Formats: sequence, C-alpha cells, structure tokens
Amino acid sequence: MATEGSFWLRLRMSAKIGGGFAVVLVLLVVVATLGLLAVREAVGSFTRVLEADVQAGVDAQRLELLTEQAAEAILEYFLPREVVQDIRVQWEDLFAALSARVHDEAGQQLLSQLYQTQQAFFGLSNEDFAAFTHQNELRALADEAGDLAAPLAAHVDALLEQARQDAVQFSRHAETRIMGAAAVALAVCYVFYYYLSRAAKES
Repeated sequence: MATEGSFWLRLRMSAKIGGGFAVVLVLLVVVATLGLLAVREAVGSFTRVLEADVQAGVDAQRLELLTEQAAEAILEYFLPREVVQDIRVQWEDLFAALSARVHDEAGQQLLSQLYQTQQAFFGLSNEDFAAFTHQNELRALADEAGDLAAPLAAHVDALLEQARQDAVQFSRHAETRIMGAAAVALAVCYVFYYYLSRAAKES
C-alpha cells in the first residue's frame, strides 16, 4: 500500500502510466528536434563546401591553365594583340572570381603576387614585336607566373580538403549528439518502466 509521505506511491496507476508516456513523448520530440537540427546544420555545412570551396578549386585550375595559355599565345604562337587581349580579359575575370572565394592570408598573398606578375607580363606583351624584342623578359615573367599559379591551385585544393574534413567532423559530432540524446531518452524510459513495474507489483 502507498504511504502518505510518498507522492509517487499515492498516484493512481493510470496517472503513473500516463505520466510515463508523456515524458517518453517529450523525450522523443526532443530527440527528433535535435536530429533535425543536426541534419540541417550538416547539410548546410556540406552545401557551403560544394558551393564555395569546390568552385574555388575549379577556378584555380582554370586560372593555372589560362596563365599557361597566355604565355603560349605570345611566346610560341605569336597571336595578334586582339586575341591576347581577349585572353587577358578572361584571365582577369577569372582572377576576380577566385579572389572573392579565397580569404586566407596565404592564399591572398599568392593571388597578389600572381596578379602583379601576370599584369607585368600582359603589359610588356602589348609593346610592338614584344615576342621578339622582349622574349627573355616575357619568358621569365611567364615562368614566374606559372610557378605562382601552380602552388595557388594546390593551396586551394588543400583548403577544399580541409573544408571537407571539417564537414565530416561536424557530421560526426552531430551524430554523437543524437546518439547521446537517444541514450538519455532510453535511460529515462527504463527508469519509468522500473518504477511502474514496482508500483504494479505493490498495488
């Protein structure tokens, strides 16, 4: 029989069962909410990686290729100034797009050095017969630009890989939080089951 001093034992069996179900229901809602928030955060993290870092990697590879093409157009194929100007416009547009996506100090430094070198190359190539009269200077600038474009592409790829690892780590943390909340819910359910079983035996 229930004693006067025990609130739990003085409750009716239906109240105990109803309270247990209510607590379980609340815990399930909490676990579901945590799971939904974790999934949304993980999806947002992966989306940021795909939209920003992947595109930066693509732009860096294209910029490296376009830097090589600009050197070849002038030093090997002796293309007319109009064609070189088109390549310059494409290069500058691509450079601007990449600069907007790379924000770390090392990346910005590489971008700045590459821009100065490539602009010097384009400026010198605008002179009449530059491919013949300034061939050595142009080749030196082209080599320097290539030596900067390749590390820049590698640096952006490294940033992409780091972003992917961060996203995976975040997903693991989210999974841990969901599992922890589920474990707490199960523990509380077990406690209620234990006390309800005792109450049923004592009634």
